[in-house]
Amino acid sequence: MSVALISCRHYLDGSCRSCELMGTPQSQRLAVAEKRLSEILQITPLPTFEGPKWNFRDKIKLIVSGSVERPTLGLLLPDLGTGIELLDCPVQAKELNDELPALIKFITKWNLTPYHVPSRKGELKGLILSWSPTTGEKMLRFVLRSKEALDRVRLGLPELTNFTVVSVNIQPVAHAILEGPDEIILTAKKHITHHTSGPALFFSPQSFMQTNSVVASALYSTAVQWLKPWWDKKALDLYCGVGGFALHLASIGVQVKGVERNPFATSIASLAALHNNLSVEFLARDAAGVDGLWQSWGPEVVVVNPPRRGLGEALDLIERHLPEVLLYSSCSPESFESDMRRLATHYDATRSQIFDMFPFTNHFETLALLVRRSGHHRG
Repeated sequence: MSVALISCRHYLDGSCRSCELMGTPQSQRLAVAEKRLSEILQITPLPTFEGPKWNFRDKIKLIVSGSVERPTLGLLLPDLGTGIELLDCPVQAKELNDELPALIKFITKWNLTPYHVPSRKGELKGLILSWSPTTGEKMLRFVLRSKEALDRVRLGLPELTNFTVVSVNIQPVAHAILEGPDEIILTAKKHITHHTSGPALFFSPQSFMQTNSVVASALYSTAVQWLKPWWDKKALDLYCGVGGFALHLASIGVQVKGVERNPFATSIASLAALHNNLSVEFLARDAAGVDGLWQSWGPEVVVVNPPRRGLGEALDLIERHLPEVLLYSSCSPESFESDMRRLATHYDATRSQIFDMFPFTNHFETLALLVRRSGHHRG
């Protein structure tokens, strides 16, 4: 790819390499990904679904560094004390980038001292911004070390009217994970709404949101179409998050239940089900701990969208019950390949496709339809 086609000054000057394949031709990058998927499943995947390449990140996490007089929003260099400013990152949604200059002024005005990792001093660790391109609603989360600055953020709330939801997340420990367990929502509204080609989805501060809304919508609608021969079957959505797959299946009449260990996600998914007038039960429990539900309810279709580490103990559950159909959505080729080594004993992959959720990187979202092999039945 020529320099003229690289529309990112941060990549060109070498200050940021988050998009490590920005200099690689798109066709070459996708060919490598499709080859990898074909080797894992031993079938030729459908052509990759490609969404927008620029301004596609509808959720961004920015580390705050520098001083309270001159805060820097972006990334940290390996020394963990120097920040790279990313106010004009071309893969971040423009509507979120446009909010950043005002947030810098907000940090200074309300004395939100940036956290300094080497000395472990300061209060403001990061900002997490999300928005829905279909409703225009935006969400802002301040990640603080403690509640010391909480009242100042609260006082400044009238200046943050561009955001439907504003919250403070408390992360007291020096940890590689930006977010902590405690969330304090400061606004009357507790979630933002996002419309898809099917049902509306709700996102709250502590629930998972796909960063690429266009590609996520295509992923959900494709899943529904691939499962059309089994629409009359009961479906179980494991690792269901805010209910993306479950709500889409329910919207065309499938009997479906969702399971997710994050209670904030199942709570907001249940609200979305009511909003869409859909009958879906969402259960806040670990995916590996639904043996009783499986035995009493008897789902024949299972959708899994596990975290990067893969299915884990839920793989034992699947092998124990062997549903007729398994629809696997994966964000990690490594864990997907590991899980498939075991699933291939019982299942044949009949369809697969890559969804280019993360352009310019080695990461990609995979969707695979697995059908139980003849003669293999539940134990």
